[in-house]
Amino acid sequence: MPTALRTARGNPSKRPINHDEPVFELASPEPPEGLTGRAREEWEKQAPGLIEDGVLTVVDLSGFETFCRLVGDEDEFQRLAANEKDPKQKLRYESHLLKLRGLKKQYAAEYGFTPSSRSQVKAKKPMEPADERRKRFLSFPRGSA
Repeated sequence: MPTALRTARGNPSKRPINHDEPVFELASPEPPEGLTGRAREEWEKQAPGLIEDGVLTVVDLSGFETFCRLVGDEDEFQRLAANEKDPKQKLRYESHLLKLRGLKKQYAAEYGFTPSSRSQVKAKKPMEPADERRKRFLSFPRGSA
């Protein structure tokens, strides 16, 4: 699991964080050339948030592009299967659709897009600065509380 996701999830495994992990430049939000249709829409929808969270870097571009293409292919095969009249061809489309969905789920988990991969995320409230806590503690009038 990427360190950025593990940190965002509160390090559920409690394994030590690799502080010497290589740090790569964040990716550009611009979709790759040739990414069209539903695949491009998915890129434009997901990439900005992943970049903001530090998850999508230049070395992740190929995997994320594959995920987006799988989303586009899934939509296309869903449409083909829904409109196909020949039962044998329809079965081929549906079989391919199942394979695409399995692959898409694997890639989706890598980026925290599935409920199970998201379930470990712990939203932490920002801690009050120590000076503010001290000030609040010391500001109680004597004899109260």
